[in-house]
Amino acid sequence: MSGRINSGLDRLIRAATALPPVAGAACTGRAELFDDHRHGETDHDQQTRHSAALDLCDRCEAITACRAAVDQLPNPTGVWAGEVRGPRRRTPHV
Repeated sequence: MSGRINSGLDRLIRAATALPPVAGAACTGRAELFDDHRHGETDHDQQTRHSAALDLCDRCEAITACRAAVDQLPNPTGVWAGEVRGPRRRTPHV
């Protein structure tokens, strides 16, 4: 199992470092809004967070450059270029 975890982490690191920062992006420094799902987060919390992320994208001057950059990623998840992308992984909230 640790091999799968390491390979997943390696893919994530490669994906995160593969995209150069998009100049003028409104999301700079706000990555927490764009995550697919955060551990222990309710559906409502995720929707609120993604709504805030999508609002930033709607006002972003770099949206075209962002779309071009995200199209290079193999399996983006979370909010990218004004869209919620990727599989929905749900962890029951306790």
